[in-house]
Amino acid sequence: MNRANLMGATLLRCLPKDQVPVVEKQLYEHQKKWCYDEKDAYSYLSQLAQENGLDAGNFESCIRNKDIQKNLLSTQEKLSERYGVSRMPTLLIRRGKKVGLWEGADKKEIVDGLDEFLDLHH
Repeated sequence: MNRANLMGATLLRCLPKDQVPVVEKQLYEHQKKWCYDEKDAYSYLSQLAQENGLDAGNFESCIRNKDIQKNLLSTQEKLSERYGVSRMPTLLIRRGKKVGLWEGADKKEIVDGLDEFLDLHH
């Protein structure tokens, strides 16, 4: 996880719970604007945070929160070891003993794969 991605993931943990799905959607829709460069990420995420109820001071405290960052990095490491997750975004769904994993897939690939994984059409 690069620094830009870490800031984005950290931001999601600081927002009011009702804002998380809204911001998460915006992050995925605009990945090319922010997820590859720390400077671009800071600017974009700061604006996004303010638009969704997190003022500049709280945004700054949030993205520098070492406890949140450690937890995110630890979780990523565990998922990598256990399921082979190597890049973001990754969708991992467990259904009983069956595990479905989609790395960096677009929406159609995920939906098609999820239908097959859940066996929705049989």
